[in-house]
Amino acid sequence: MRHTNKLFILLICLLPFTWGSYSSAQELPDIGDSSARSLSPQQEREIGEAFMQALRQTSTLSHDPLINDYIESLGYRLVVAAAPRNTDFHFYTLIDPSINAFAVVGGYIVVHSGLILASENESELAAVMGHEIAHITQRHVARMIEQVMQMTLPSIAAIAAAIALGSQGQGDASMALMTAMSGGMIQKTLNFSRSNEREADRVGIETLYQADLDPNGVPVFFERLQKATRFYGQPLEFLSTHPVTQERIADSRNRAEQYPIKPYRNNPYFYLMQARTFIEQNDPQYSLDYYENALKEDKNHPPKEALQYGYAMALLKNNQLDAARQQLSGLLEAQPNQIPFIITQTDIEQAAGKSKEALSILEGALVLNPGNHALSMQYARIALAADKYKESEAILAQQVRQRPSDPVGYQLLSQVQARLGDECRAYQSRGEVYYLNGNLPMATRQFKRALNACQQAENAYQTAIVEARIEKLENQQSQGKKKRR
Repeated sequence: MRHTNKLFILLICLLPFTWGSYSSAQELPDIGDSSARSLSPQQEREIGEAFMQALRQTSTLSHDPLINDYIESLGYRLVVAAAPRNTDFHFYTLIDPSINAFAVVGGYIVVHSGLILASENESELAAVMGHEIAHITQRHVARMIEQVMQMTLPSIAAIAAAIALGSQGQGDASMALMTAMSGGMIQKTLNFSRSNEREADRVGIETLYQADLDPNGVPVFFERLQKATRFYGQPLEFLSTHPVTQERIADSRNRAEQYPIKPYRNNPYFYLMQARTFIEQNDPQYSLDYYENALKEDKNHPPKEALQYGYAMALLKNNQLDAARQQLSGLLEAQPNQIPFIITQTDIEQAAGKSKEALSILEGALVLNPGNHALSMQYARIALAADKYKESEAILAQQVRQRPSDPVGYQLLSQVQARLGDECRAYQSRGEVYYLNGNLPMATRQFKRALNACQQAENAYQTAIVEARIEKLENQQSQGKKKRR
């Protein structure tokens, strides 16, 4: 899967005309004429939302609640330490083997699965996430957009064309187009300045320390990436957007060494999530071969527990259920309340046709962990497959209220509501899926079907909700058409 260039989507969103597959993305707020010098917080949020909608259309975001919960938890831990003002943060995992992460205005941070796998411990992963958070808190991304807003339309279109050529593998043509344009303006726009990178390093290192994570994760990770670049003979994706020099490594090391030395314990949960990420990113047979060989090598890193867990999941993916159950049993005996182990245990039981047993296990786990997102979604999914629609609907309704920007929750909820014969709500949930995925025309169509179903059911309350939703969607589309004229 090709990585979607974030600036390409951004520029397409800013252009006053549609472009290819991005034409159905949510319309951006009216950001005014080119004399505007700054974005309002509301404009930043709406640009970030539009970006995520476009990203969902073109790329694969992780649907694993455990991975997403972990990245969110680590991200919020860093955000608390960074103490930002007036910015809500949102964290996502992109299934992409490249080692990268990026930030978008509105507090959107996207972490590539390749970055999770390349990190040797939680502090290294947090080093990159803290760096991206700093790009938001220091308004580096917002200022880049404000630079774009100052450009003429032909300049913006030229940048978009250059990036499009590059994303299609036509690097020479892309560079020729960039070179043909004046004064180095393009390169200045495409990359953060060195001063921004240094500032993000400084703020990121401070954030790691305040979050009780190892600030040396920054220079150590940079140094390993640079060595990997020499080994592979070409820059890794993270280095193409965040150039790392010996000077920058030395500077980050000097900064990290200024903080008091403390013992830092590697978080074992990080390695469990690393194993889940590996399974989600790779095909079943490759995963099975990898974990079989890794266990034979008997290395201490990553911990054996994580290798055993990865092996159990790989066996499950290859439908070797008895072997998977046996591999997992020792882990459950040692840690019976470890949520990732419980999730995989219930996956095995469901695959074996024992949905009743799986739901019973999950009910017990939810007593100990009430409202846990991963356990709740697992329960709802298995209950749906077991035709327990009411139970599934109740738990999904709670989850979408707590996570209104998660299309997966709405997708499952629409299926449950359809099975229950509740067309009024089923069409509403489906409309939210289309909206979150950036397809406003299809979202409007679903809500109009919902309106008809609600009216036929004589449900005045839901009818009023749907009418308001349709009005908002039609206003968004009308504003978008005006801006394209």
